[in-house]
Amino acid sequence: MLLAAVGLILAPVVVLHWYLNSDRLTRQLRARVARELQQRGIEARLGGVEVDWWGRVTLTDFVLPSPDGTPPLLRAKIIRIRPSYRALLRGQIQAASLRFVEPALLPGRHAEVLRAFLTRWKSRPAAHPAGPMLGHEDLPLLRVQRGVLTLGTEGAEGHALTFGPLDGELSLKRDEEHREVEAELSLKPGGLIKTSARWGLNESLLVSMKGTGFTAESLPELLRARGSVRLDAGTFSFGIQLESAPNLRTGSVTYSIRGQDVIVSGERLAQEPVGPWMFGTSGTLRWDRLRRKLKLDNGELDVGPHDELKLGLTGEGSYVSPFGFRLDAHVDRVPYQDALDALPPQLNPGADAPRLDGPFSAQLTLQGAARDPDGWTVAVNLDLSRLKETARAAPFKLKGPFSYQPRDGVGTPREILVGDKNPSFIPISQLPTFVYRAVTTSEDGGFFAHHGFDFQEMKNSFVSVAADKRVRGASTITQQLAKNLFLSRERTYARKVQEALLTIAMESALTKQRLLEIYLNIIEWGPNIYGLGEAARHYFGKDARALTPKEAAFLATLIPNPIRYHSYFTRGSLTEAWETRVHDLLVKMHDQNVLTDMEYMDAVEAPIAFRKPEAGAQRRPRRVAPAFTPLPLPPET
Repeated sequence: MLLAAVGLILAPVVVLHWYLNSDRLTRQLRARVARELQQRGIEARLGGVEVDWWGRVTLTDFVLPSPDGTPPLLRAKIIRIRPSYRALLRGQIQAASLRFVEPALLPGRHAEVLRAFLTRWKSRPAAHPAGPMLGHEDLPLLRVQRGVLTLGTEGAEGHALTFGPLDGELSLKRDEEHREVEAELSLKPGGLIKTSARWGLNESLLVSMKGTGFTAESLPELLRARGSVRLDAGTFSFGIQLESAPNLRTGSVTYSIRGQDVIVSGERLAQEPVGPWMFGTSGTLRWDRLRRKLKLDNGELDVGPHDELKLGLTGEGSYVSPFGFRLDAHVDRVPYQDALDALPPQLNPGADAPRLDGPFSAQLTLQGAARDPDGWTVAVNLDLSRLKETARAAPFKLKGPFSYQPRDGVGTPREILVGDKNPSFIPISQLPTFVYRAVTTSEDGGFFAHHGFDFQEMKNSFVSVAADKRVRGASTITQQLAKNLFLSRERTYARKVQEALLTIAMESALTKQRLLEIYLNIIEWGPNIYGLGEAARHYFGKDARALTPKEAAFLATLIPNPIRYHSYFTRGSLTEAWETRVHDLLVKMHDQNVLTDMEYMDAVEAPIAFRKPEAGAQRRPRRVAPAFTPLPLPPET
């Protein structure tokens, strides 16, 4: 009796299960699903269709081809459709939820595949009304399990940006006047995105998006590695608020991004990973499609655990050829030492750099046509006045005598004393004006006017590298000093940051006269020849105080490559090309009133008479009293 009762209970279940999975019903379901999709202008391919006794439909191997035959717009291993039981009681077939298992969405690099599909779908011929599968109420709840989103061409190395695996759900509510969307996505191994959007026929589009817990490992490889720089570690969060007119002609995006414990590496960046970084950026980007204008308001970049270094940003641009832009950046009274402490240790110039407590300010304006970097104009105002007030009183080894050891000299390393106890040391106050002005005119024409940087030359150097990969010099005398005295010879961006920080410190702590004095007495002028005193003895057999304008001009032209150019001394005369180079420098000195008309004419006519090399050791340099009255130096800055 018991077995018979159990059999009577299970028999209908078994029969129902057999019927629901019979080939006949499967074919009917496939035809019904295909018809429902076709009525909506969707030509899809299905692998299989199953239905369980709860009425849930499972589609396998779903493929939504792209209109042009490129890789499919969407494919999913499984789509599970749960019906609305409330709608079934009314005699309607309506989906309550759709679960996509392992879906892959490929909208194209610039969403061109998705746009083509939507265009084709909107232009479909009017057919009999779509069936009641989706009804006329809210769209079904969409769930994603282990999904992947790929921007670009799948399989093209370096051209695909892939996000995933993604888990999440999306709900859309609608009525006669507006739509609302809420979505939540989790990105493995880390990251959570919450999004809400609301729009209507006569309402603004409002979108809010918040992301937290993103790690470097969760980001696509194409975002982690850009050029020679790679993101190794860090956590990130962001917030976005978008508001737009109904026609999207005007609108704004307010954004904020925060990075914690960020570590980056790269051969050109630094010899070791740089970090940890703490930074944040925010601002509002506005657009106007009628005027084709973009504008950045209230932009800010903060660096450091407590935002010690703050950079303000504003800008505007046009997306009408020639795509002009203007960018303004400013730093307002930031304490120098706080700025240093906000940076990772790999960017700190080291213990030998002075600790300065005063603030500095800076303003930069860059503008031009985006596609014509050579025509960009740059204007920078670097204000070190308040920093100098404290820096001139702070201790710094370069203010008095010190020892210097060249890092890349030829032969046995040697130590150079920069001070009166060195018989080859030449105080700048004892030099004829044309001697040190020959050097500044050749190496750094704006030395006495700028605060350690020639920003126009830096821009030109950037343009040169970007155009043909050739490095073009843009270092001022102070930057060269910072490199020679404190830094290694590595060619990395980290070293350039250290050099910039040291340049600000040296320009603030030392006078221009002291900077130039140190420079003239330590730089290389030939094989194992350091300082102007040794150079004058080696090339001309005289004291530096007795150099002629043409001799000073010749020595200045050696500075870019003193080892290579030493060959002119070895051969005993200049080539015609080098005579022209020396003459051009004399012309500039005359144009700048460094040389009088008579001095210029005498210098042009005078030959270069090198000292004849002597057998055996070099003569020991000796000090000679000056036989002239030095001209006054330019005023201190």
